[in-house]
Amino acid sequence: VFICCIYPQAAYTEQDSINFTYIMQYAQEQKMDTLPLNEIVAKIGSFFIGSDYHISPIEPEGDEEKLVVHLTGFDCYTLVETSLASARMIKSGKRTFFEFIEELKKIRYRGGELNGYTSRLHYFSDWIFDNSARGIVEDITKKNGGSRYNKRIDFMGSNPDKYLRLENPENHKSIKEIEKTINRRDYYFIPKEKLKFYEKKIPNGTIIGITTNINGLDISHTGIAIRKEDKKLYFLHAPSGGKKIQITQMPLAEYLKRNKTQTGVMLAFPLEP
Repeated sequence: VFICCIYPQAAYTEQDSINFTYIMQYAQEQKMDTLPLNEIVAKIGSFFIGSDYHISPIEPEGDEEKLVVHLTGFDCYTLVETSLASARMIKSGKRTFFEFIEELKKIRYRGGELNGYTSRLHYFSDWIFDNSARGIVEDITKKNGGSRYNKRIDFMGSNPDKYLRLENPENHKSIKEIEKTINRRDYYFIPKEKLKFYEKKIPNGTIIGITTNINGLDISHTGIAIRKEDKKLYFLHAPSGGKKIQITQMPLAEYLKRNKTQTGVMLAFPLEP
């Protein structure tokens, strides 16, 4: 891993910078800068189909929080963040790797500022809220049939043993305060039983957070809405279990029905930079 000297809080490999060049070349060949941002998100996400699933690819070594750029494989979170950051760059005419680092930092951290482990937007509902507040995405869940999401969020604070960085008492205390803040907000979700009625309204390239019945957890999986030629809504994601980045074979509504822990979706529409 190379620690960037211009951005000392960033970490990446030479292959990551090479892969970034491939993304930009593909975008130029496809003339993506002429498309709406949500369509670029869908195209960039689709570019990664066949890439490897990597578990927790952005956990840096050591105690210091670093912005890890990982473009050789993805988990569900980094697939979404990389697709959105790349799309925003393409749309705004930015092309350099260091500009990409800045864009990724803006999306991944609370207020766009890297200030330790707990400044990372670990909970995806918090990610949607924070990026919505800064005009990066719009939470379109409520206006697309969303119901109140009444759930207590405290998974990290209640399970510090599952997170190496939460061995630090200050980090643990900070996460518990963040959870209190999350629990004071109003959130909405579309229950999976109702998704078939509302899916026609969901635009291509919308970022999707899948809600869960796991105690204390808001969202257990993320991905990108893909509208196929049959006009049905599918799900581009990084499935676990050593699989490749893929689009679900069945429409999203059917995919959710088959998973007992998945309860519905939250929707974040990418906004033009």
